[in-house]
Amino acid sequence: MDSEAIKRPLIITILCIVGFILLIQSIGSVIIGFLYGLSVGYKPFLQVQLILYALLVIVGVVGLIGYWKMRKWGVYLYTATIVIIFVYAFWVFISLRGFQNFNLDYVWIYIWGHFIKYFIALFIIVVGFIYLKKMR
Repeated sequence: MDSEAIKRPLIITILCIVGFILLIQSIGSVIIGFLYGLSVGYKPFLQVQLILYALLVIVGVVGLIGYWKMRKWGVYLYTATIVIIFVYAFWVFISLRGFQNFNLDYVWIYIWGHFIKYFIALFIIVVGFIYLKKMR
């Protein structure tokens, strides 16, 4: 253990806990999406997309663990993962519009739900970069 341990600020503790909760919720969304896709007969490529999204979420958890431990690589990995997830989720959303069973009534729920998650993730990232100089 290093003799110069870095004390984690309270704001980072709170934001990491919120980030873990959001990422766990994302894993739940993947499972529900996968099961829903099986039930309505979505094409296999959608199931692969959900698996890839799940892998991205796991990488995000690893980045958040590094962030929790006050490591610069954690902030960088979390940031990169959130950017990739954002682009990927947008692409999946656009590709879903072509499916016959896609219900446009849920578009606003989807957009607002993800907007709030990404706004919180952006706040977590900004705080991480503010404290980056204090990290190892």
